[in-house]
Amino acid sequence: MQRSTVLLAAALVAMASLAQADKKKELMPRYLKHTLECAKELNAEVGVCKEMMKDGNDNSAEKYQPCKCVIACVAKKSKVMTESGEANADAFTAAVDEFEIKEWSDEWQRVKPLCEPVVQGKKDCVLGYDFFTCGYEKSEIFRDVIKKFIGGMDKS
Repeated sequence: MQRSTVLLAAALVAMASLAQADKKKELMPRYLKHTLECAKELNAEVGVCKEMMKDGNDNSAEKYQPCKCVIACVAKKSKVMTESGEANADAFTAAVDEFEIKEWSDEWQRVKPLCEPVVQGKKDCVLGYDFFTCGYEKSEIFRDVIKKFIGGMDKS
């Protein structure tokens, strides 16, 4: 993935999967449930999605489209994207803050203005994928969380 992909849902699941992140013991199960439902609904194959996340991978291939759409699906189920596919930045801010980790909330406030122009006017899968890619490129914290999530996937 390094440089591109997996999506905001994976980011939220990754954050929740870190032990200290799930202070309420409900965040990880909620995001994991949404992610699994979306992967099933979209026929997104885990192996294909992991392949898409490798450095230098050409993510334009059609086989990656379901993986790119998982984020929009999870974002809608989590109410951080409207049903019409538009971002709800206030709801996303609340979702990040729900983890009660100041470093993440501060990082979101730093990265948000950098990535908003990248997704201006975009919707659904394109918005989710492009936003995730921007966050991954602009935030070391985000990259570290995603790498831990991917590492956890490798152990499962």
